[in-house]
Amino acid sequence: MDKIVTTTRRLSIATNSNTLEELIEYENFPVFIGCTDQSPDADIRASMKWMICKESGCIQLQYLMPLDIVYSGYHSEAVGGVWEEHHNKFCKFLTKNIYGNVMEVGGSNGSLANKYCEDHKNVKWTIVEPNMGNKTVKLNENINFVNAFFDKNLIFEKGRTVVCSHVFEHMYEPIKFLEDIAEYLDEGGRLVFSVPNLAKYLENKFSNTINFEHTFFFTEELLEYFLSRNKFKVIEKQYFKDHSIFYSVEKNSKIEGLSLPNQYQTNRSRYLSMLKYYKGIVNALNKNFEKEEEFEFFLFGGSIFSQFVIYLGLNEEKIISIVDNSDEKNGKRLYGSQLYISKPDIISEYKKPTVIVFAGQYQSEIEAQLTSINQGCRIINPKNYLK
Repeated sequence: MDKIVTTTRRLSIATNSNTLEELIEYENFPVFIGCTDQSPDADIRASMKWMICKESGCIQLQYLMPLDIVYSGYHSEAVGGVWEEHHNKFCKFLTKNIYGNVMEVGGSNGSLANKYCEDHKNVKWTIVEPNMGNKTVKLNENINFVNAFFDKNLIFEKGRTVVCSHVFEHMYEPIKFLEDIAEYLDEGGRLVFSVPNLAKYLENKFSNTINFEHTFFFTEELLEYFLSRNKFKVIEKQYFKDHSIFYSVEKNSKIEGLSLPNQYQTNRSRYLSMLKYYKGIVNALNKNFEKEEEFEFFLFGGSIFSQFVIYLGLNEEKIISIVDNSDEKNGKRLYGSQLYISKPDIISEYKKPTVIVFAGQYQSEIEAQLTSINQGCRIINPKNYLK
């Protein structure tokens, strides 16, 4: 394989200065968060090295992988009850804050656009999305799809509200992304978006907080600092569980920039605490495998949730398969592992299934689903793994 050309972040995203120090490096980590049909020998691994800004606490990936490798396959369906509720609540938030037609940046498979357009027949909605492929849902007749990355050079009619849901955290150049949107919008124009509540993710020790896709960590305070630097005024903010934060912001050239927050100590401590926590989990699970050979073990999540514990040393040989609700992932292999994906119904075929579930913000709904499939299913989770 030819040598992969990476981009190095040498300066802090927050300060644009050399205010960085090393936090942690994971060597040879799988670069694609998803599932694949290819041979394990074809999986690409690379250094996932995290730096932290000493003047802001922003954690950021040092070596950025090429986008065509990180997003080499379709893998983000946003399935499940939490995502359904998220889209319902976000659509209500959009209804209060959208003016005119919509340009959605990173619309995935079009599910949010469809949901909104079902109840708003007159809105013209354009999705700008580079990785939809052939996995679109059947789009409403008012929805147009543009296969491209968003930047300021794309030409669209003025007066559109810019919408995005769980896109900002994927940007390699988040400040430039906001600059481009600000340049597109007229004075008073709106950007309405949803972002993951990463501060809560890290506080709750969710392993999907940052990775090769989420290449920087931000809190509300840091995000609002970024917005103010680009002349965006926060009009409305709404929390969705500990999952997401909805923002409606308006371009306002008269606002003053906020002061840069410094959350270095808190963010550094919480990240290292999370890493120690997962190392303890893996150690406990491996000991459990040896003591309870009569149980049939499964792991939940064809995603970073499983990749992280496998990378830290979880014994794959003791796992029958990974269970996941995604139709697209079913039957494929988790990238960076030897394990294949099955639908959760597989546990109905076993007498003593034990499913390891460390699924962050989706924990409750997954546990409920698994016990509904097989009442005898035993679940190992953040509350009981030491037992």
